[in-house]
Amino acid sequence: MSCQWFAGNIGVASVRSLKPFSRVAWTSLPQGHRILTSALLLLVISSEIGTAARTAAKRTALSPSSSGEWHCPEPDQVWCDPNARLEDRVVSLLSRLTLEEKMAQLETTHKSGRDPPGSIPRLGLETYRTRECLHGVVRASTDPEANVTVFPQGISLGATFDPDLLEDVAEAIGKEARGLRNSFERARIGNKTGPLPPPALTCFSPQINIVRDPRWGRAQETYGESPFLTSVLAAAYVRGLQGNHSKYLQAVATPKHFDAYGGATTRGSRSPTEVTLSWRDWQETFLPAFHAVLAPESAGGAGALSTMCSYNTLCLVDQYNHTLGGGPAGPDGDNANASTSCPGPSHGVPACADRGLLTGLLREEWGFEGYVIGDAGAIKFIQTDHEWAQSQPAAAADALVAGADMALGGGCDPANVPAGCVSFGALPEAAKLGLVTHGDVDQALGRVLGARFRLGLMDPPELNPYTGISPAVINSAPHRALARRAAQEAVVLLTNRKLDFDGGGTRDWALPLSPTKKLSVAVVGPNAEAKAFGNYNGDNANFSTPLDGIRGFFPTAVYAQGCGVSSMNRSGLAAARQAAATADVVVAVMGIDQSQEHETGTRESISLPGLQEELLRELREATAGRILVVVLVGGSAMEVTWAKENADAMLWAGYGGEEAGNALADVLFGAVSPSGRLPITFYASDDQLPPFADYDMRRSPGRTYRFLAEPPLFQFGHGLSYTHFDYKELLIHIYSGHPDHAKSDRWDGQTIPACSTLTITFRVLNDGDRAGDEVAQVYVALPGRHGTARINLGGFRRIPGLAPSSSGIMATIALPPRAFSVLVDEDRAGWQWQPGPAQIYVSGRQPTVEEVNTGELPPDFLIGKIDLQGPVQSCPESKPWPKSMVGEKVLF
Repeated sequence: MSCQWFAGNIGVASVRSLKPFSRVAWTSLPQGHRILTSALLLLVISSEIGTAARTAAKRTALSPSSSGEWHCPEPDQVWCDPNARLEDRVVSLLSRLTLEEKMAQLETTHKSGRDPPGSIPRLGLETYRTRECLHGVVRASTDPEANVTVFPQGISLGATFDPDLLEDVAEAIGKEARGLRNSFERARIGNKTGPLPPPALTCFSPQINIVRDPRWGRAQETYGESPFLTSVLAAAYVRGLQGNHSKYLQAVATPKHFDAYGGATTRGSRSPTEVTLSWRDWQETFLPAFHAVLAPESAGGAGALSTMCSYNTLCLVDQYNHTLGGGPAGPDGDNANASTSCPGPSHGVPACADRGLLTGLLREEWGFEGYVIGDAGAIKFIQTDHEWAQSQPAAAADALVAGADMALGGGCDPANVPAGCVSFGALPEAAKLGLVTHGDVDQALGRVLGARFRLGLMDPPELNPYTGISPAVINSAPHRALARRAAQEAVVLLTNRKLDFDGGGTRDWALPLSPTKKLSVAVVGPNAEAKAFGNYNGDNANFSTPLDGIRGFFPTAVYAQGCGVSSMNRSGLAAARQAAATADVVVAVMGIDQSQEHETGTRESISLPGLQEELLRELREATAGRILVVVLVGGSAMEVTWAKENADAMLWAGYGGEEAGNALADVLFGAVSPSGRLPITFYASDDQLPPFADYDMRRSPGRTYRFLAEPPLFQFGHGLSYTHFDYKELLIHIYSGHPDHAKSDRWDGQTIPACSTLTITFRVLNDGDRAGDEVAQVYVALPGRHGTARINLGGFRRIPGLAPSSSGIMATIALPPRAFSVLVDEDRAGWQWQPGPAQIYVSGRQPTVEEVNTGELPPDFLIGKIDLQGPVQSCPESKPWPKSMVGEKVLF
C-alpha cells in the first residue's frame, strides 16, 4: 500500500467509512510509512471534526438540517426532548445559558437585521421576534415577499358584533403568520440563508383598550367603548389566533395595552399623561376585557400567553378631584388626573413597573400563565418620562422585579436617548449593581421560554400541526372572501330616508340602489379613492377603494374629489358640484383619515374637518329631487348632524381593509343587507364630551352609552337594515343551583333568587321582504342602585341570513349573576348582588334615554321587569356558559 493511494482514498472516503486495520496489516508496513500514515490520519480526523463542528454550529433547533433530518444541538438534554414536561424543558434550557445570554433573551424587536441581538447559535436559539397582527400580518422587511390579507380595522371588526367572524379572521391571520414562517423554513433547507431572523409568530394583538373618548387617535384599533362587547370579541380573536391544539400554539396573542391606556400624548413620542382612575371605573370599565383574555381557560378566560404593559402611569383613587385643573374641554384641557395623592413625580406608578398590577392582580389573582412585554420604550420611559427611576439600570430593575418579562426595543447604542444601554439593555449593569438577581432573570426568561416551546420552535416539525400550513394560504381566495364578508358585516346603515320621488332606489327608499336601473352615478369626496386600511396594517396591492367598488356595479360612474380631508382649498368644489348636477345618484365619501387619527395624535373636535360640510351643502343644493348618499370613512365617531338631517341615506364604513370598496358597493346596491352596529357612540357635538384628560366615566353628561344621560346623534348598537325584524315571546328561565346550575325553573313572575343565572329566550322574525342578518341585543338596567351605569349590554347574538318567515327563530342568551351585580366601592368591597328591581330589554338596538326613563317602548322591544331577591352577597364566579345555539329551540 503506497502513501499516495492511502491518502487519496482517505480524501475520497469519510473517516467514518474506513474499516479498521488489522494488527497484522498495520505492523507489516515499513516504519516510515506507519509514521506518515499516522500523521495523515490525525490531519484528516482533525479536519472532519472541524467540519462537523462548523456544521453543528450552523444547525439550529428551529429548522431541519440540509439533509431534511431534525437535529437538536444537545440531544442528551431534557430541553431537547419534546416528550418531557414543559416545566422541565424550561429548567433544562435555563441551565445551559449564562446570565448574560439570559438577559439578552429578554429583548425583542420589530426591526430587521442580519445579526440581531439575543441569538445563540451554539444552542440554535434565534432572536425572539414579534410582529403586529391587528387586522392582518404586518410583514417585516426580511419576511418572504407576500401580499398578506388586510382585514377590516379593529373598530370595524367591532361593528360586526360577530365573535364567530372574529375567531375566523384571527385564525386566518395566524395561518398567514405561520405561512410566512414555513415559507422561510422551507427556503433555507439545503442552502442556509445566514443569520436572517425567521418571521415572527408572536402577535401584538388584539388592541382591547376601551374607547372612553372618540377623539383618541387609537380608537380605530379597538373594538369600541363597551367592556362586554370588547371582552367577547377579544376572547374570540385570541382563541382563533392561538389555535386549539392541546400542546402547540399557532401563534402567541398579546392583548394590549395593560392597563387604562388611552390618554393624550405628552413628552416622549408615545408616552401619555398620567392616568388617575377611580377604583370603581378601573374595575367596571378598564379591567373586564383584560380579565376575559388573560385569565387561563380553566378559569373561564381565553388564555392569551402574553400581554403588553402600557406607557402610562396609573393612580387609583376613591374619588375624583374635579377642583384641579379647570382648563378648556379640549384634548389638553382640565386634567382631573393630576392627583397629588399618588406617589412619584408622575403622580402614579408606571404600568410596566407596577408590581401590584403585573404580579398581584395579573398573576396571583387572575392566574395569568404567560409573560408580560413592555411596549416600545415603555421601560425606558420609567426614567426618562415618568422620572420614577433615577437611571436606566434602575428602570430595568423596577420593571423586571414588578413582573415585566421582556422589553420591546432598547439595547446598547451611542445613538440611544439617553446614550448607551436603555430599557432591558441596561439589565447587565443592574445585575452588577445588585438591583436584580439571577433568580429574577430566570423567572422572567422561564415565562418567555415557555411560550417558545409552545410555539414548537425547539421541536421536530412533524410533531407540530402548524408547521404543515402552506404559504399558499397567504391572501388566498378563501381569505379574501373572508375579508369581504367581514367588511360587509362592518358597514353600518345610519339613516335611510323614504323618498317621495323615484330617485333610483328600491321600494321607495333611498337605499339600496337598484343595479338594474339605468342610473347616472357621481362619486365625490376626499375618501372616494382612499385605501381604507387604518393603521397597524399589512400591505396588499390588490385593494378596492369606494370608487372601485361602485364602478364594479356602474363602470361609467364619474368622480370628482371636491376637497381634501382637512384641506381648506376650495378649488375642487365647483367640479364636484358639476358632477353632481347631472347625476341621478351622488355618493359622497367623506370622513377622516390617518392625518386626523393616529398613534401620537388626538383630534381636537369630532366635527368633519376642513371643507367637508361645505361640500355636502353644495352637493345637496345640486341634487334637489335626486339621491344624495353620504359614506363616512374613519375609525371613530364624527359629528354629522347636518348630514343626518339632509342626506337621503348615510353609512359608516369605518376602515374596511382590502375589500372595503367592494363590500361598500355590495351594501349600496343591495347584494347584501347592511347589518353592522355602531361599537361606539356618535355624540351630538363636542359639548357632550368631558375634557379629554378626565377619566371620570360619570362626569356630566357621562361617557359612553353606559353613562351618557343625553340623547346622542347615534347610539351605541345602532344600525339599520333593508328588511325589518320583530321580537316576540320573551321567556326567562332561572338556573338557581349555583354554581352547578343544576336546576332550571321557568320564571313565575316572582323574585329571582340571589346569584341566579338567567337565560333569556325570545323569537326573532323577519317580517320584511328580503333575507338579512340581525344582531339581537340584550340590555340590563338596575334602577335605584347608587352609582350604577344607566344601562349595560348584557348579551348579544348575530343571527345570520334570517329569511322572511311567519315563524322566525328562537334565540337564547345567558345572563350570569355578574350582569345583575353592583360594584361597591366602599372599602373596595367588589361586586355584589343587591335586591331590588331590574329591567331586561331585548331588541335589535339599545333603548334610548327617553325610552328607559319613561318606560314607553315601541312594539319591536321586549322588556322583562324582574325583582332580585336578597340577601346582599358576593356571588361566586360563574362557570363558563356554553355557547348558545342560534337556530335551535331550547327546551326546558
